[in-house]
Amino acid sequence: MLRFVLEQNILFYAMTVVCILGVLSQIFLGRAYGKLTKDASRGGQAQGKLMKQIRQRLGSGQNPALLVESSLTEYRIWGQSFHSWQRMGFLSWVLVLAIGGFGWYFSGAQRMGTQMQQRYLWYMAAAGVLTALAYLLADTGYRRKRLATGILDYAESMAAADQVWKRETKTGMTAAAVETAAGEEEELGRACGAMTRAESAVQAESARGSVVQAVPRERRLKLKESRAQREKRELKENMSRIKEGLSESAASQEKERNAEILKQMDPKEQERVIREVLKEFLS
Repeated sequence: MLRFVLEQNILFYAMTVVCILGVLSQIFLGRAYGKLTKDASRGGQAQGKLMKQIRQRLGSGQNPALLVESSLTEYRIWGQSFHSWQRMGFLSWVLVLAIGGFGWYFSGAQRMGTQMQQRYLWYMAAAGVLTALAYLLADTGYRRKRLATGILDYAESMAAADQVWKRETKTGMTAAAVETAAGEEEELGRACGAMTRAESAVQAESARGSVVQAVPRERRLKLKESRAQREKRELKENMSRIKEGLSESAASQEKERNAEILKQMDPKEQERVIREVLKEFLS
């Protein structure tokens, strides 16, 4: 069976396939790094899957450096991580050397000639050199570092912008709270002023009511006082009339009495009395 494998050159085909896979894996990985780096350079306009994942995770408050490293580690291309693709090139080179060494050793053990052994050696060296060149030219280590630096710059700028936005939002909220408090205080002042004006109006209305009430009272007192004075005056007039009436009646009675006395006197005596009365009246 082993001799059949060696005679049919199956190991050469295997080395060829492994070498091609190793070279293609490094070319593919290099192009993937270049594409992601170009997408990361667009910043906020990046539309790649990796950048979308990083934007979604930026709001978690995680350290940007750790965020970038974890994102690159978890990112998958065709189900394989960057490390798996990079390791594929190294494993291809190791596998090519292993297959070539296996063929060289067993071709000698099977006494298939030194020419077959040299053929394995040359084929193994060519495949190994080609795989190593592809691995070195892809320079996946540098490309990964460049990609990580670009994403880290974007993540740090976004984190700084987020902090500035939060600070401005907090400041804006504080200013809004102060403005709201000032507005409430102004509204309260207006309400107090309105209440003061209303109280003043009520007091003025009450004062006017008191004045209105006081005026009729004074008028009533004045009218009452005038009525009392009029009644008093009328009473005095009545008393004067009564007194005059009494005086007149007393005078008439006195006159009648004097007349009676004069009638009872002698004419000479009457004449003498009249003369004395006239004399007293004229004096």
